[in-house]
Amino acid sequence: WAYGDGAASVTNSGSIEATGYTAIGVYAWTDGLGDASVTNTDTGSITATGYYATGILAVSYDTGNSNVTNDGTVSATGDSYADGIYAYSFSGDAVVTTGVDSVTSATSDYYATGILAAGYNSAIVDNSGSVYAVAGVEDGDGDSYGALAGSYGLASVTNSGLIDSSATGLFARALGAGAYSVNDTAIVTNSGSISASASGSGYATAVGVVVESPTYWAVVENEDGGSIDASADSYDGAQATGVYAIGYGVEVYNAGAISASAEAGAEYGGATATGVFAAGTFAVDFSSASGSSIEASASGYYAYATGLFVAGYNYVDVDNGGDIDAYASGVYGSATGMQVLAFDDVAVYNSGDITAEFDGFDGSATGVAVYSLSESVYFYNSGTITATNSSGPGVGVFLASGHYTELFNHGTITADLAVVTGASIDEIWNYGTIN
Repeated sequence: WAYGDGAASVTNSGSIEATGYTAIGVYAWTDGLGDASVTNTDTGSITATGYYATGILAVSYDTGNSNVTNDGTVSATGDSYADGIYAYSFSGDAVVTTGVDSVTSATSDYYATGILAAGYNSAIVDNSGSVYAVAGVEDGDGDSYGALAGSYGLASVTNSGLIDSSATGLFARALGAGAYSVNDTAIVTNSGSISASASGSGYATAVGVVVESPTYWAVVENEDGGSIDASADSYDGAQATGVYAIGYGVEVYNAGAISASAEAGAEYGGATATGVFAAGTFAVDFSSASGSSIEASASGYYAYATGLFVAGYNYVDVDNGGDIDAYASGVYGSATGMQVLAFDDVAVYNSGDITAEFDGFDGSATGVAVYSLSESVYFYNSGTITATNSSGPGVGVFLASGHYTELFNHGTITADLAVVTGASIDEIWNYGTIN
């Protein structure tokens, strides 16, 4: 390990192993003005095994930055806690960068984190390699986190590689990638693969990507070729969310694939799956490209599946060009392809294929539902919307407003009840097919 009241730096191109109750493979620590830096080259191997285990720990307690670069292999195995890479800066930047062929892994009975960057000024994770977080024991709680960034300033996770988070236990919770900022943008950009899976004997929760910024923008960009997946299965209750974004302002863009699946096996178990959840106290902007997909599937005695959920106060804009599928199978439940809530005016555009299907005894299926509490709703459809409900009528499009709703249809809407409107002034302009 390296300590300095100026800079502290460690470079490894060989093999380092640490074993003990608290085991740290490489530790760079400075409480002065310099940076804490660790570099693990492509021939380097760092292993830590203990009750508490950390592969690389870089800490700057003063004005410096914390920087970690991994091009080799970093592994942490802990009975209770395991962190693959942890970079912390008290007042500067915390930056973790991993190379294409790198492997970073954390395995623990209870809490495992692949990469964590926490910096006051900014926290940045840029992964091009493979990151694994595995946590769980049969009768305990398992919490796994793939890659996390947290800051008062910019918090960013960029992934072009693989991030895989899995948890098991009585209560199992798994998160693939997350960014949280107090006063700036929180953003996750993905062109690789991010997955979170939770399997619980009691309850299970899995989230592919989380971004939060209470005072600024929370942003998710899933680029072409990128995949985000969340899956949860349990006996009593399971909840899976592909993307969860909340903030003062929220932007979500999807050009890849996002999926969420939840399954509960108990006689009266509940399962909830949401492909994308986006909510902003000021504004929300969702868009997706042609060829993209969002899928949500839920199975249980109570089963609820929603492909896309958007809620905003002042400004809500939704432009979907991809496929959205929601499927729920249970005794009771619902399937909703797209649900949009707003306080003021809301405009929704769809040129993709949206499907909602409920299979069960007593439930509902709705292709698209758009609400405004006080102003107008505008829905423009040039795609295909289908709703199927084995227990009753499916609803293709549902529009409700405290003022006025308008539907322009140039596509196809197929359902038992193709279009339903609320207590408002309503206009329907059909230039396509309504079945």
